[in-house]
Amino acid sequence: MDRETVLMKKIIKLCDSLCLEPNILRMRVECLMMCYDAVTWANKDKLPTRRAVREEPKNGETKAALQYLSGFDPTDRVGIIRREMVKIFDAELLADLVGSAVRRVESYPVNKPEYVLILENIFSSKRLLDKDHRDKIHLGKTTYGDRKKEAAMLFGAALWGVVIPARLAQY
Repeated sequence: MDRETVLMKKIIKLCDSLCLEPNILRMRVECLMMCYDAVTWANKDKLPTRRAVREEPKNGETKAALQYLSGFDPTDRVGIIRREMVKIFDAELLADLVGSAVRRVESYPVNKPEYVLILENIFSSKRLLDKDHRDKIHLGKTTYGDRKKEAAMLFGAALWGVVIPARLAQY
């Protein structure tokens, strides 16, 4: 990471407290962001109903998907990771995990509303270009870049440090 903001330093300390290595976490988040659209698009017709998900909380496929996501090697080629994620994830599970992590980011004590707006744009099917999005939320180029990095790291800490471990504990 180039220059670190005060908030980024706090987020990195949070990662350390959750036993997450910041560089690996950053690579995992970037990889997930690159694969998300492909996984949800490819598997949108495989959406189980909410009722079916609730009735089968010990679904072996869900556990396998969570285990893969919790430990995948972000240094592998993105194409390999994307192909594996398309095979094992259904769109609703991945969208639910991402949504849970975004809600966790929203509850972070130093809540920057921009974090959620940036994450919602990243995971939106109607994503705006960075320039257009930063204009929409009234941030300068440097501030937007800082907030985007902070949001991504906080999202990663929420997903890999809280959401996934909690879901795996159910199995």
